Amino acid sequence: MSKVGESIEVSVDQLLLDPNNYRFLNMTDYVQAQESRYHEATVQTHALDMIKKDGLEDLKALKNSIKTNGYLPLDTLVVRQYNYSQGDKEEYVVVEGNRRVTAMKWIKEDHARGVEVKESVLESFNNISVVKIEANSDEEKIFQLILMGVRHVSGIKEWGGYQRAKVILEMVDDFNHDIQNAAEKLNMTTHEAMRRYRAIKALKQMQQDDEFGPSATPDMYRLFHEAISVRKVKDWLKWENEPTFAFKNDKELKEFYKMLVPYIPEDEEEDVEPDDPKITTYKDVRNLREILGNDDAEEALFDPDQSFSEALAIAKASEGTKWLPKIKSAITAMERITIEELKELDEENIVPLKNLKNILDERLDDWGKLK
Repeated sequence: MSKVGESIEVSVDQLLLDPNNYRFLNMTDYVQAQESRYHEATVQTHALDMIKKDGLEDLKALKNSIKTNGYLPLDTLVVRQYNYSQGDKEEYVVVEGNRRVTAMKWIKEDHARGVEVKESVLESFNNISVVKIEANSDEEKIFQLILMGVRHVSGIKEWGGYQRAKVILEMVDDFNHDIQNAAEKLNMTTHEAMRRYRAIKALKQMQQDDEFGPSATPDMYRLFHEAISVRKVKDWLKWENEPTFAFKNDKELKEFYKMLVPYIPEDEEEDVEPDDPKITTYKDVRNLREILGNDDAEEALFDPDQSFSEALAIAKASEGTKWLPKIKSAITAMERITIEELKELDEENIVPLKNLKNILDERLDDWGKLK
């Protein structure tokens, strides 16, 4: 195996932005690029544009700093060898430091368009000290995942939930790490790593669904993270841990998926604007526990013509009438008291009945006054 962590010097022109940067995974413009095409100008331009979209104001501040001071190696760039370079050019894919490399490339673009840039700044882009790692064997690929994970999963420049979960998924499913081992290497608790692993497995289950798979996006990760955390929802969809890590209630799972995607009635024309998804936030998923088990609220939930808020309102309203079934039960109990039982009641046993009568008289009197 080649040496991992070799220090070399390169120019910014030898550095290729990673078009499959983990930060892009939940962006609408993201398309997975083939490794053999990373060097193409259109692929690199798209990667640069995506990095700008990911945080333009912060990137502008970084660019202005480099434009003023030149490139300062305060934070080491990490790269890997690119094996599809054209001609004799040695090129490297940026593993860590895509934003800094983007800022430098942006400054060079400005200079080419006529913007004044100090010569010393441009010179600083020609001899950049980087750490080159290999990523050919499984061991080297795991090292790369851990490197990114420590920095972005639990470090100071955190990724979003989906990206963190994807690193865990790859370590467990692709490289046969157990959850505890993956968590330790990423400086996470085993509990957090397991929750993220379950959530992304649940999302992948939807992505593999013939009907709903094309509509499943990384943005839905937060919905599944909540779904496997709320016991009532998890039980409703019959979540199974090992060995499948999947929902087993296929019928209800389809109903859940329907609420996550835009809805078009079957009898409508294809060009009709679809309704918004019924469930759009993790709070909606959490509020399912209020609805599930309430027949009227569930009927509204599964009715395409009623909104989630309407179903939740029905559930909330019914909370105020939970006394009604108990009153009905009390009436039934009263009706079943026989004459023989009444004859045997002593003064102590009759007290609860008198108390009940007094309370009923008071409530009826209150109701009459309010009316």
